[in-house]
Amino acid sequence: MSSQSQNQASTSKREPLNIPVWAMNFISKQEILSVEDAVKIAESETSGEIVPMIVKSSVQSKMPQRILFLSLSILILISQYLLNYNGSFDFFEYLYLLDLILVLLAFYLSVYRPLPNILMRLLTPEDDQIDFVDIRAELEFNRCRLRNTSAKTGILLFVSHAEQRAVVLADESIAAKLPPETWKEVLDLMIKGFKNKNVGQGMVHAITRCGEILKVHFPIEATDQNELTNHLILKEMRTGIRILVTGGTFDKEYNELDGTLYFKDTHITELLNLGRCKLDVSVRTLMMIDSLEMKDSDRNVILDNCRSCKEDRIIITHGTDTMAETAKLLGQSALNKTIVLTGALIPFKFGSSDGLFNLGAATAYVQALPFGVYIAMNGKYFRWDNVRKNRQLGLFEEIG
Repeated sequence: MSSQSQNQASTSKREPLNIPVWAMNFISKQEILSVEDAVKIAESETSGEIVPMIVKSSVQSKMPQRILFLSLSILILISQYLLNYNGSFDFFEYLYLLDLILVLLAFYLSVYRPLPNILMRLLTPEDDQIDFVDIRAELEFNRCRLRNTSAKTGILLFVSHAEQRAVVLADESIAAKLPPETWKEVLDLMIKGFKNKNVGQGMVHAITRCGEILKVHFPIEATDQNELTNHLILKEMRTGIRILVTGGTFDKEYNELDGTLYFKDTHITELLNLGRCKLDVSVRTLMMIDSLEMKDSDRNVILDNCRSCKEDRIIITHGTDTMAETAKLLGQSALNKTIVLTGALIPFKFGSSDGLFNLGAATAYVQALPFGVYIAMNGKYFRWDNVRKNRQLGLFEEIG
């Protein structure tokens, strides 16, 4: 990363911090800013692109909850047997009632809630934890576009909070020169930060050491550009997709009396059902307006909702006339989420709408594309910084 790019980055306005609730008890806003500054300093001397990330948890199996439920169920059967066998002892009756309460609690946890971190670690085999963390790190490596840097010098410093495990993943140029054992000290610094309850300082030390290693083999070059975010990424594992509805031709109704188009309710749920969508999707209506009437304040509402929602895969239904303008605002905000805007040129209620096809394509693209902002129309997707609507042809196309 060039020193010029670094200076520009340091003087630009910082992105507003939105710390998730689960991270508030171990890292502060000031520590997050310190991590960002550490990345900038490290990258001022190396062409490596360092991306720090902390995720809430990597274990996605319900097996720990099921083990707990099964164990307590066995205990309640034993307590029932002892109660029947020694009916005169009040102790066994209390034990039975206690086990019954615990079983119900375990059932609730197994269906609705995650286990506390300490129980999850106790009930999940260590090898399984390692596998889950490694898989999650690989997933995030690809989603954060670390494989897309021009010199293949992206490197992910990844920590999974619940498992208290860390992974360092480097792209092919770095991996070709530096074997995995090179990063043991960096890993130890990240884990030490968690164990000492000083996560921010641990990440800063790890980033600093990573930069010292990289600058020897990948020194800064005059042509280097900052290709990846410097922010500390804090993420939950959210498997669902959030759909944000803003209106547009997609949801317009036809008034048969006066021939005008108007808005009533969104048709998104109807479209998802029509397409037999089996994904975990949540829909939220932000506004129902024509995109030509969309103001900067409306776009900021969209941006705030993208920033605050827990899902990192977002579809926005939007009018096509100013879709590119909204995509530009979201793209420049670097939200570390995959956001796909889509819409329709013909209202769904007309019966011959392209809306169903475009929504289906958007659900596929939002799952497959790396972090970034895209427009999906007519079976194609476009990056936010290389798209425009051709009003004469009625389609979207690349600018260059």
